Amino acid sequence: MYPTKTWRISLQLPVIFTLIWTSLFSWGFGSGAPKAWIGISFIDIPQEQLGKWANTTGPKGAVQIQEVFPGSSAALGGLLKGDIILILDGTALDGRRSLMDVMAKKKSGDKVQLTLLRGNKKISQTLSLSPRPEELSALTKTLVGSLAPDLSGKSLDGKIKDLKSLRGKAVILDFWASWCGPCRVSHPMLERIQQKFYSRGLRVLGLSTETPAEIQAYLKQAQLSFPQWVDVSAQTPHRYGAYALPTLVFISSDGIVRRVYTGVPQGPDLLQFVEEILPPVRD
Repeated sequence: MYPTKTWRISLQLPVIFTLIWTSLFSWGFGSGAPKAWIGISFIDIPQEQLGKWANTTGPKGAVQIQEVFPGSSAALGGLLKGDIILILDGTALDGRRSLMDVMAKKKSGDKVQLTLLRGNKKISQTLSLSPRPEELSALTKTLVGSLAPDLSGKSLDGKIKDLKSLRGKAVILDFWASWCGPCRVSHPMLERIQQKFYSRGLRVLGLSTETPAEIQAYLKQAQLSFPQWVDVSAQTPHRYGAYALPTLVFISSDGIVRRVYTGVPQGPDLLQFVEEILPPVRD
């Protein structure tokens, strides 16, 4: 069902409509499922204005991003103002309605593949859909201050591991994927922070739903020393509210979730978050 919320629409010249972000991609899904949100406003681009790319869309054309909202799936995935979305998840756009029809079938945590026109270059980008900000905030509030949900995964050597084995340590859970640009930015920071505080009980644990081969191929480039687990159930991100990547979950030594952060934290902020979960220094 489409939302009953009133859409704020502004008329521009030529006749182009901008759908404001508060309603964008916020339809309801199955019972209890958070509503998906990309986090953009956009205008229609008629097919005749697409030049040599016109044959990649239907007669009603594509959409051009007018604003990317901070912290959204679009921002974390590297979408930019001015990008033109030609294809969404294999569907050639035929105006805004075709985009909405595709998104109406998606839920938070799903991945979508976009084909974009940036300048004169056609590029592909994968996004992990997040909930609307108010729903993500509610999920975070529920998790913070609670015992970390049960978590088990398979290490790259094939052994089943359990988060309980790290009880007594301060833990950063890093939900990531090799296709996620911001994840790649955050990894050197996480590597350095673990090396700095390892002796004080800090452990960083990477979690991905990708295959061991995909993870290992990335690790050869990234040169990360902290362990990586494969989430074979693919359900752990949902239990932790990790609907956008990267998501960092900070767990204190008593197993309590102290903070959930989506995106790439600034160095001083990351240091503060780690200090919050480290075991106290004993004389």
